[in-house]
Amino acid sequence: MKGGEVLQFRKRQAGLRAYVAIQGGFDVPRVLGSRSTFVRGRIGTALRKEEMLRVCTFDSEVPKNVLTLPQEYRPDFNRADPIRLLMGPQEDYFTSQGIATLFNSTYRIDPRSDRQAFLTEGPAIEIAKGPDIITDPIAPGAIQVPGDGKPIILLRDAQVTGGYAKIAIVARVDMDRLGQMMPGDEIRFQRISRHTAIDLLMEEKHRLDKLRELLR
Repeated sequence: MKGGEVLQFRKRQAGLRAYVAIQGGFDVPRVLGSRSTFVRGRIGTALRKEEMLRVCTFDSEVPKNVLTLPQEYRPDFNRADPIRLLMGPQEDYFTSQGIATLFNSTYRIDPRSDRQAFLTEGPAIEIAKGPDIITDPIAPGAIQVPGDGKPIILLRDAQVTGGYAKIAIVARVDMDRLGQMMPGDEIRFQRISRHTAIDLLMEEKHRLDKLRELLR
């Protein structure tokens, strides 16, 4: 782009979020090695109308070739496949019926959801030991079940600890697809093993390695 040109997004076609790569990156303070904004954590602020962001200087040449992502490497965010899960560290806090409910039901993403977590509407999950645990670490993708039995799916801006039992965790290979879902979307879950989750992740890594070679 040249100075004064305008980049405009049209109607959304697939997924909730779009990404723009800026050579050199934006000139904003680094926090823990990242220039990302995390409004809930008071790191940076949300963009305001007509706000200007400065770009960092860079030494490398601006690429002269225009590269287009091959169709077979473009993610399909409209596909309705289940989100794949591994069982969580507090699986024994839930009845067998509660676990069956999770995998046999359809949930809807609540409009109150944000980058921290998806709240869901759907059948309540039966709890055997009560929802509360001694606070322990949480990873993005963990699925907590509070007292009302409605799953909470933690996303990239998740807190680092929590006190609700975790029935399952999203397979890493499905986290990006999950993050592109919108409030109102329906979501189903599929149980997989740890070995299957690793195999899927390695397949995705090989696919991205091939893509990097194509774009060189």
